Amino acid sequence: MKSFSQIEDLSPVPWVRERDIDLLLAQLFVDDHELVRLFAESGLAKERVPSRPLAVESTVNYSRPDAVAAATGETDVIVAASYAKGQSLLISIEDKVWAAPQLLQGRRHRSFVEASDATWRLAVLVAPRAWIESHPVETTDYHCSLSLETLSKWCRGRGHNFHADVFAQACTPRGVAPAPDLQDWFEASRHVLREQLDIDLEPQRFVRTTNVGSAKPNRWISCARPTLRCPPESRQPWLTLKPRSSKHPARAVIEIPKASEALVECTSIEAEPTPFRPRMTRAGTLLIEYAVPAAADWSVGAGFNEQVPHLIEMGRAAGELRVWWNERVVPSLAGA
Repeated sequence: MKSFSQIEDLSPVPWVRERDIDLLLAQLFVDDHELVRLFAESGLAKERVPSRPLAVESTVNYSRPDAVAAATGETDVIVAASYAKGQSLLISIEDKVWAAPQLLQGRRHRSFVEASDATWRLAVLVAPRAWIESHPVETTDYHCSLSLETLSKWCRGRGHNFHADVFAQACTPRGVAPAPDLQDWFEASRHVLREQLDIDLEPQRFVRTTNVGSAKPNRWISCARPTLRCPPESRQPWLTLKPRSSKHPARAVIEIPKASEALVECTSIEAEPTPFRPRMTRAGTLLIEYAVPAAADWSVGAGFNEQVPHLIEMGRAAGELRVWWNERVVPSLAGA
């Protein structure tokens, strides 16, 4: 096994994701304070920011609960640098590796840093040069942008060769087609299900990509954890809404990992007079599926308003599953 002192001899990861860039950047800010200077000079050229900070802290996936509108309130990388005389610099970084931009994302970054009491504040976009040039409107919402090519060259000059290789590799699109971001669609779905059917959804914290040649029209969404009661000596069940696939219809599904024999038996008995169909996966997960033929065309590929009737049908099915599980299965299992 290689030691950390030999990290520069390692090959870069075969498939660079945004998370890889986030983690490398966050650590690099702490290890080499000159990176703070690079960012400061890029976005604050006319201001007198000291050349070197006294201390630097960074975090990945910082949650911003006060985010405006329907935003999830997450930032890829947050950097806080402190200087003499109580001065400070706050940097909010959005990292893009070929993912589509979210609505008003740059403005939300700016609003976040500008609301702080830091001496200097920066909202920075980090992305491949081709991405930056192909998204001029989104790019101008940030205080400045830094290409991954620039960062790669900077790292090479500082001896951070592994980082340089990864940043450079991220500039070449892989054999995957970036799909449209799902956040706006998700938030709209969440509002409909919450207002009309009293079903809440788990916050969505990812951007979907699809393999070339096998793209799916959408992906499932999860109802919040408290939606289903947890049976005795069982893992927390999940209630999800899934689109039609080549093997399955559109359906609402309850999933329980590593379900016990007692739970499987109880569920099978209770499901007999219902349209719910239990089955076990090879991994030992119990699925209770409820097909929703009326929502066969449920998709994020079409306009949202066209999808509302399908979404409501999915929500109704999820509601029926929820009532059956909470009022029939769990009490029956508890009384066994």
